[in-house]
Amino acid sequence: MAKAIRFSLYFDDAERAVKFYAAVLGWEMSGGQNGHYWIKAGPAEEQGLDGDLEKRVGDRTTVNHFRVKSFKDTIAKLKTNGGKVISETPMGDMGYHAFCEDTEGNVFAIFEEKNMPKPPPGGPPKGPPTGGPPPKK
Repeated sequence: MAKAIRFSLYFDDAERAVKFYAAVLGWEMSGGQNGHYWIKAGPAEEQGLDGDLEKRVGDRTTVNHFRVKSFKDTIAKLKTNGGKVISETPMGDMGYHAFCEDTEGNVFAIFEEKNMPKPPPGGPPKGPPTGGPPPKK
């Protein structure tokens, strides 16, 4: 069973998006380098996901990221059941990551974690690499 581990939202105007989510949902943002912000969506002791806010490329929309036990097995099941792999990224010692599309055209990401380093206190959430799927052609 795959567990949701992170979400990604995309912006056209960073300042506007950061202000919006801080005002509406009370989220705290950190980073901002290269058009990428980490979202702290609540206290660490509360159940829920943190995420990231990134510069939009193409027509990207919200992407949910799921941790899987076996990248290879999940890719095989995806293809057998009519899904598509948009892009795969080996992450060296950290694991494997792929953006996928389901049978309804929804994009999601899978991540098999291997040896992820622990983030520093107050640092980015544990999870797959940043960046969204390539724009649709």
